[in-house]
Amino acid sequence: MFSLSYSQGTRKGALCFLVSCCVIFPGAAVAQTVAGPAPPARESAIPVIDSVAAADAALAAVNLERTAQEARHASARRLCFDKLLAERCLSEARMENHAATARLRDIELAARSFKRNDELQRIDQARATRAVEARADARRREAEGDAKLADRQARAAESARQAREFEATAPERAAGAAERRAREQARAQARARKDAEARAGMAERAERVRRHEAKVAEAQARAERRAREAARKAATQAATKPVTAPVTKPVTAPVTKPAQAAVSKGVDAGAAIAPRRQEK
Repeated sequence: MFSLSYSQGTRKGALCFLVSCCVIFPGAAVAQTVAGPAPPARESAIPVIDSVAAADAALAAVNLERTAQEARHASARRLCFDKLLAERCLSEARMENHAATARLRDIELAARSFKRNDELQRIDQARATRAVEARADARRREAEGDAKLADRQARAAESARQAREFEATAPERAAGAAERRAREQARAQARARKDAEARAGMAERAERVRRHEAKVAEAQARAERRAREAARKAATQAATKPVTAPVTKPVTAPVTKPAQAAVSKGVDAGAAIAPRRQEK
């Protein structure tokens, strides 16, 4: 409360002093006293920002410095209220604060401009890289398309060549097929003929075997029949022969060999025929 009353009294006293000065000392001196000293020149020195890290560091420093400047400006304003010429002090404090904030704003603008330019540069570089990659990809796709087209054309040409060759060799293939069919037919006919001959030979052999078996059976039957006939005759002769007393054998002429052979032949004729027929 005391400081506020003192400040108000000081401000009134300063105002009265200025009015009296204007009355007593008119002119440039009074104007210079009222205007006060010239404001300090604005500092134009901006730190070198050549990287994003430097820009980030500058922005961080600007934030810290702005906070400190606001604190210094508030402190200067409080001190001005205790002075005789408070308005002049406040004006100087405002000019100093303006110069300091302007310098900080210049640094901030430079840092943000560098970051924006760097971002634009990176965007442009990325866009250029994408454009280069897109052109390369387009060239690659075009080359692949040309290669595929050439491959398709080559395959089509090869297919056409094979088709022409196939058509050109059609008569030869037809002749070969006809020759193969003729050979197969000839082989089939030969096999059929051989089979027919084999069947005919088998029938002929079967017929010969049958005739031979029939002849053998007939010969056996005749032999058995003759054997039975001879046995019957022998039994009949034995039964009809009379029993007489033994007499002296008359002396007869010797029997010649031809007569004996004829008699033996007549007796054994039936027994000799059957073995010969069986042998046949």
